[in-house]
Amino acid sequence: MDKLIRILHLEDLPGDALFVKKALIKANIDFQVLVADSKEKYVTALEAFLPDLILANHSLPSFNAIEALKILKESRSDIPFIVVTAAMNEASAVNLMMQGADDYILKDRLSRLSIAITNALEKYRLKKEHDRFLNELIVSEQRYRALIEHSADGVIILNAMGRPTYVSVSVSNVLGYDPTEILDMDLYTLLHPDDIVDMGLMLEKILDSPGITMKGHTGRMLHKDGSWRWIEATITNLLDDPAVNGIVDNFRDITERKLAQDAITASEEKYRLLFETSMDGILLTSQDGQVLEANQAACSIFQRSESEIIHVGRSGLADLDDSRLSKLLEERLRTGKANGEVSLLRKDGSRFAGEISSTVFKNAHGKANTSMIVRDISERKKAEQLLLESERRLDRATTMARVGNFEADHTNNQIFWSSMIRQIHEVDPDFNPELETAMNFYKPGANRETIDKATEEIIKHQTPFDLELQIVTAKGNERWVRVMCEAELVNDKHILYGSFQDIDKIKETESEVLRSYAERNVILESIGDAFFAIDKDWVVNYWNKEAARLLERTKGEVLNRCLWDLFPLSIGSESYRQYNHAVESGQTVHFEDHYEPLNRWLEVSAYPSANGLSVFFKDITGRKMSENKLNELNNNLHQYSNELALSNKGLEQFSYMVSHNLRAPVANIIGLAGLLGDESYPSELKRDFLNGILENVKRLDEVITDLNSILQIKKEIGEKSETVNFQDLVDSIKESIQNVILKENVQVVTDFTSACELFTLKTYLYSIFHNLISNSIKYHQAGLNPFIEISSSVSDGKLTLSFKDNGMGIDLPKKRDQLFGLYKRFHHHVEGKGMGLFMVKTQVEILGGTISVFSEVNKGTEFFIEFNL
Repeated sequence: MDKLIRILHLEDLPGDALFVKKALIKANIDFQVLVADSKEKYVTALEAFLPDLILANHSLPSFNAIEALKILKESRSDIPFIVVTAAMNEASAVNLMMQGADDYILKDRLSRLSIAITNALEKYRLKKEHDRFLNELIVSEQRYRALIEHSADGVIILNAMGRPTYVSVSVSNVLGYDPTEILDMDLYTLLHPDDIVDMGLMLEKILDSPGITMKGHTGRMLHKDGSWRWIEATITNLLDDPAVNGIVDNFRDITERKLAQDAITASEEKYRLLFETSMDGILLTSQDGQVLEANQAACSIFQRSESEIIHVGRSGLADLDDSRLSKLLEERLRTGKANGEVSLLRKDGSRFAGEISSTVFKNAHGKANTSMIVRDISERKKAEQLLLESERRLDRATTMARVGNFEADHTNNQIFWSSMIRQIHEVDPDFNPELETAMNFYKPGANRETIDKATEEIIKHQTPFDLELQIVTAKGNERWVRVMCEAELVNDKHILYGSFQDIDKIKETESEVLRSYAERNVILESIGDAFFAIDKDWVVNYWNKEAARLLERTKGEVLNRCLWDLFPLSIGSESYRQYNHAVESGQTVHFEDHYEPLNRWLEVSAYPSANGLSVFFKDITGRKMSENKLNELNNNLHQYSNELALSNKGLEQFSYMVSHNLRAPVANIIGLAGLLGDESYPSELKRDFLNGILENVKRLDEVITDLNSILQIKKEIGEKSETVNFQDLVDSIKESIQNVILKENVQVVTDFTSACELFTLKTYLYSIFHNLISNSIKYHQAGLNPFIEISSSVSDGKLTLSFKDNGMGIDLPKKRDQLFGLYKRFHHHVEGKGMGLFMVKTQVEILGGTISVFSEVNKGTEFFIEFNL
């Protein structure tokens, strides 16, 4: 196509318009496109843009292809119209074609677009030519009729030189000249230049054939009005007839017939072009099933050559077992036409879904033949099957979600309910409510008032609504539902349509969640610790009253605000670093931090989660002041003696243990005692309180006993030091636990070659050895005999004792900070209090030494104790 094609594209999706444009460019079509996405732009473009072709989406939000076709017809514009759409069922396609569309193309098959455009433009060009020819034929027919009615053929008698000697009056009706004008003319001047030579030859032939009537040359002669007329003549040489003495030329104007013949020839050529280039398969057949001709598209569909199609005939192309085929043939025989779907056969024998349209016509000889248009609709069938499966899945999904749909005509008080809505209302499957009846299912009061008001608004102003309301079903059950509704004005009627969902279980779940939140809030507000929670963006979403008291910020000040906007001075602080570490690592953090603006020390525990961070903290300013004062006192006393420094250190440890280990049981005893004094509690509950007090007294007694043991260590520091032999110490311990050694098959290996003794406090060193040996036995690996190596070494004026075993080991990356803590245990399959390593470290440090450890899980542990010599 060399000519620029002006294309008006009716499309509301820019992406789809771009795809069509790319398809046009790919097809090398020279075009100019204007995209219109509304009715107004479409109407304006028809007048201003003057398109050669219209491409239209089937359905826009407020406009569709049928309306566009109607507007095109009303404008009396003769423009090809092709529908380009994403999906279209057969009924819609047929309707569009009946409305005047020239073709339709699915958007996933834009490869057909260029051929469809070519065919449509050619069709309209042929149609215009046909109309022009038809008009000329009509005019010629009228002229011809006038000639018949008013005169005979023109007659001229010529002499041997070809000059006219007689001209009939009717010549003026053929050539427009008066007879007198013709008599004065050289008739050769009226001949068409292309016909002069043939006319001269014809004259010679006539002169050589006297008395014989023959058909003259058919050619063109110049009419008086300047037009060329096709003239057909019958000529008789009567020069030898004295009565005539001339050549009689009886001629008539056959211009109309000639043009008609040319038009027929052109029409046949155009039909052949359409036949060969059609995207649909076309078969010309006889009524008995013999194929006379097949176009290229049919060959492609059946995967056969034309000769093969002609050879196999209808019986080789159609599935004769398909009952639909015989019905279509019967319908064609009865009505002269038929169309429908049948199963067809390819060359390889495979079946495919086909659509045929067949019409009976008579050929030039009056014989009845048939034309058959064939389409391969197997892809469409697959798409329809996928659509059906999609609809079934949608039905299953809506059933699982308990969602139904409705449509209501407010004007006629009519409403349609889907089966799911009937189930939700617990009515019979054939129940058909009126609009008023449907409204009465809403629970009286606020629910019904809300739906009435929303319905009034949507009818008056087309305001959509989305509401959660309660209904009372036909069986009297209250049920929460979600109603979504939109309105549309159709033929001055307000049509309401929407969805209706059973959300009763969702509401129950929401209620449970709300109750859980309420219970959580009660707990968080009643605990003694301050607490707040933040989301992933550091926005505070909970702030209890203790947090408000300690940080002097009310809940209203902090909720829904960024933590660091509230406390900008804390950016870069220990709290800032620890909170970020917890969020990034997902690990709980425990730390102490000093809040400068309020001069408060806080003990903080932060727990990360998928939703953010939960923070518990309490004021330890008093404790920190005591610790600071104690540290200051220790520093002052350090200059006097190491012994006093060690005593102060013991006092510090003791103070810490008293603060931490006595507080909980004492607090519990006080709390339970207070509850015991409350007369409102029943005696059974008071017994539980009393049992609780006794249990906490026992715990307090255990703590005091442990503290006495620690105090005993502090007192023994004054004992006399002596030289202690390491091997004697080990032998003494082995003898004291001989039964355990035999029972567990323990092997103890010693090597004190480098250093065999130490001048120190024997009771402390014995306790250290005893605890480390006992732990190695107690925490040995199951199925593996305990093996303990104890050795000594000397380097740089320091004595190092090594205690190595093959036991269970300790997860140091996780437990290192708690390793020597009081009441810290790492294996719970055997009894223990968690005091052993605490006592060992305390005794080692009192003796002026240090202790370190290396351990791997399931590979054993090695303790190193270092003393200055």
